[in-house]
Amino acid sequence: AAALTVWYRGLRRVNITASMPASMERLSADTLRLILDTMVEGVVLHDAKGDVIWANPSAARILGSSVLLSVRTSGANEAPWSAVREDGESLPWDDHPAMTALHTGIPQRDVVMGVQRPDGVRRWVSVNAEPVVHGNERVPAAVVVTYADITAIREGALKLRALESQLRHAQKMEAVGQLTGGIAHDFNNLLTAILTNADLLVDEVSSPDATDELNDLRRAARRGAELVRKLMVFARRERPELTRLNLAEHLYDAARLLRRVVAESIEIQTNVEAGLPIIQADPAGLEQ
Repeated sequence: AAALTVWYRGLRRVNITASMPASMERLSADTLRLILDTMVEGVVLHDAKGDVIWANPSAARILGSSVLLSVRTSGANEAPWSAVREDGESLPWDDHPAMTALHTGIPQRDVVMGVQRPDGVRRWVSVNAEPVVHGNERVPAAVVVTYADITAIREGALKLRALESQLRHAQKMEAVGQLTGGIAHDFNNLLTAILTNADLLVDEVSSPDATDELNDLRRAARRGAELVRKLMVFARRERPELTRLNLAEHLYDAARLLRRVVAESIEIQTNVEAGLPIIQADPAGLEQ
C-alpha cells in the first residue's frame, strides 16, 4: 500500500491510503498530485459521511470552490448545492451519485446532472462515482467522484435538435407546397376550359337571363383563377405579380371577404384614411 498526502485550498490535510500496483508505489506524492491537478475532469474525494476531504482545481472550476467547502451532511439530507436531474427535476443530495455509491457500494456511471454554481451559472456534468473499500470491509470508507463538464456538448445538442426540428418543418412545408402546386396546376387547366367555353357562349346566346348567368359563371371562374394563382405563389411555382393597386379599395374588399368566413360573433371594422396613394404590390400577397 502507498500513502498519498494532499492539500487543497482551505481543505484539511488528508492521507489517502489505497492498494496500488508496484509501479504506482514508485510514483512520488508530488507526481500523483501533479497528475490530479492537471486533469480536465473534476475529481472530488468524499469520506464515509459524504463530506468533501479533497478536490482538484478542475472540480473547483466546474462546481465552484465555495460549493466544495460547503458540502457537509447533517443527517437532514440537505442538498449542499442546487442540483437538477437531466429532465430538470430537483436532485436531492441523498440521491447524488456520491451518496448512492456510499450507501450501496455500487459504482455510479455517466449520471448527467446540472449543478448551480455560487455565481449563478448552471453547469451540466457527467458524473462517475467509485466507492473505496479497504481490504475485506463491505462498507465503503470513501468515494471518488469525477465530474466531466458537458455544458457545451449539451447546449450544442439542444441547438442541433432545434435545427433538426426547423428542417423537418421546412421539409413538411416544401411537401405541402409541391402538393398544392400540383393541385393548383390541374385546377387551373379546368378553369381555363370553363372560361374559354363561357366566353364562346356569351357571344352566341341572345337571352338576357342566360347572358347574366354566363357572366356570373365567368366572374366565379376568374375568382377561382385568382385563388389558383395565390396557391401557385405559395408553392413558389409562380413569381408575385406587382400591379398598381388602390389600397383603400383592396382593404375594403379584403374586409368583405373576411366577414363571410369569420364567426358572426366577430365584428370587423375598417378605418381607412382618405386619399391613400396608389401602390405597386402583389394583390395575392397583400391579401395574405
